Amino acid sequence: MQELYEEIKMTAYELYEQREMTHGYDFDDWLQAERMVIGKNIAARPAPKTDTPKTNNKERKSNTSKTKKKGDSD
Repeated sequence: MQELYEEIKMTAYELYEQREMTHGYDFDDWLQAERMVIGKNIAARPAPKTDTPKTNNKERKSNTSKTKKKGDSD
């Protein structure tokens, strides 16, 4: 958490410098820095793995061959 705070603080200061150190925008700079840093951290996270069941071709073929066709007797 401390690392996140430090990164936001540094980014906010960089925004302040880019505006030629104009005073009165510290809160705006902080909020913009939060959006930038948090957005970057979210984008860098790996996508969650999905637990989808996998079937192999053999299982699929055996399932399709067991379906009744019109005209088949019981």
